[in-house]
Amino acid sequence: WIDTSAREPRHCPDPFHKYLKTNGKHKYTYETDYPLLQWDRVLPEIDALGLPPDVRRKFLHDNAVRAFKLPG
Repeated sequence: WIDTSAREPRHCPDPFHKYLKTNGKHKYTYETDYPLLQWDRVLPEIDALGLPPDVRRKFLHDNAVRAFKLPG
């Protein structure tokens, strides 16, 4: 698993973005480390990555549910 705790999406290196869109789409999660980063601040940056909808959902939700065995 790879997480991006407390890191603004625009500051992640390009290889991470490429990995997220390909082989890493099932193993990459985003955490804001709230309250350090607020969702209203980072979501526009995540949208700017141009992720396909299924990858965006995995990145922001589904992968964390699987990793931490949370109810869906």
